[in-house]
Amino acid sequence: MDTDLFLINTDDFQSNEAETSKRKPRHHGLWNAVLEKLQEVWIQLILLGIFMGTLSFTIDLCAEKLRMLHMWLYLRAAALHPIAQPVVWVIYTLLFISISTAACHYISPEAAGSGIPVIKTILGGLNLKEYLSCRVLICKTVVLILILGSGLPLGKEDPFVHIAVMLATLLNKASRAGSHLKNSEVHNRISNEILAAASAVGIACTLGTPIGGVLFSIEITSVCFPLQGYWRGFIASVTSTVTFRFLAYLLHESSRHMTIIAFSTLVELSRTYFPKDYPFDPKELFAFALLGIFCGFLAILFIQLHRMIMKKVTGSKRIRKLLNDRPVCYSAIIVIIIMSLMCPMGYGHYFAGGLIPSETVPELLSNVSWNLKNYTAIDSRLIEHWSIDRISVFLVLPLYALNLLWIMAVILTLPIPCGVYMPVFVIGAAFGRLLGEAMTVAFPEGLRNDGEVSPIIPGAYAVELRHLLEQLHMQFPFL
Repeated sequence: MDTDLFLINTDDFQSNEAETSKRKPRHHGLWNAVLEKLQEVWIQLILLGIFMGTLSFTIDLCAEKLRMLHMWLYLRAAALHPIAQPVVWVIYTLLFISISTAACHYISPEAAGSGIPVIKTILGGLNLKEYLSCRVLICKTVVLILILGSGLPLGKEDPFVHIAVMLATLLNKASRAGSHLKNSEVHNRISNEILAAASAVGIACTLGTPIGGVLFSIEITSVCFPLQGYWRGFIASVTSTVTFRFLAYLLHESSRHMTIIAFSTLVELSRTYFPKDYPFDPKELFAFALLGIFCGFLAILFIQLHRMIMKKVTGSKRIRKLLNDRPVCYSAIIVIIIMSLMCPMGYGHYFAGGLIPSETVPELLSNVSWNLKNYTAIDSRLIEHWSIDRISVFLVLPLYALNLLWIMAVILTLPIPCGVYMPVFVIGAAFGRLLGEAMTVAFPEGLRNDGEVSPIIPGAYAVELRHLLEQLHMQFPFL
């Protein structure tokens, strides 16, 4: 038999491959190049930082516009009828929370809650893909805007960490297309490290603190945190913070209405003007220690109160049935009660009920004493919500902190995305402010140290004490 019949002419195949490659569209090669670049970790981190910074800015801006609309409708309602103001105050929040609850119940139940316990579980090794889907990402983002603009005293920090992890998951999935490491152990390890870095981005682009974001990611992934996570979290955190600041600067140049957004995440959480040499006297450390012990018991009170409320909700058949079958009705009942108490025309007038936590931060950290009445016209406008006729500041501050404490414990039972970081931050600042005001009354001339007089700065107490209750936010998901 002639063996030449079985010989294969490879030249024909090479020419055919060349012709086929010529016929391929050019954009196909460009797309492969993009996918190849996406497989590099640092590219994913930079893209994650840019996307999260833009998303954080957009959420803040939309929520601020909704908040301004709430206050505008509330003030305009006074011209209609005296009873119209509290009705508008409650109905506005009721509408937004009802929509948010319905969206979480019917569209994406995984979007409810803070999301941080889920992230801990995923990074611990359990696969919960349904909590990281695009559907949950879109639902949680839109609902978070509605919640922040509704007027309820909630923050966005906890849900935003979940959003950052979901976005990182989508970027990681895009990088897997065409990759030879699709299901390998190496790729899975890198994916988990990127998710840990994403948790740092969620905090960094919310508070403008890249280093704090990295430390937060270590806190929530404390079981195992590789050294590579430090630089990955820092790169993504810095990128997101710079992106937010750049967008805020562009909008600030075109419009001068960046008050609350600039306060919240542009430069510092809240600008302070304390003396750089001696912000507090060494003798004041004893007062800080006592107040730290008090806040430790306060944290226990909050946890026990929330646990008691949750046991009541889950233990009662009627409440559990209402929450499971008609969550919108459950949320409506809670919102009507809370917003009626927070209305500035009623009980809320005595504890700054018309302010959300992010709006109270610059007031609580102000370096002027509210009790000595020695502030200027600018300071007077800053603290107008706390200086009530014939009511002492020593009554307003405890009322605000304690009311916010139990209100937060109740709100956390709602089936919506809930952020507890900022309210806890403000509760600590309120009690610190209370101690600072008491010190100004006890020592109106300040404290003497080696012949020098150190004035009492109430805002410094608020700054120091807020960190104590921030630890409650870190430990709360474990309980």
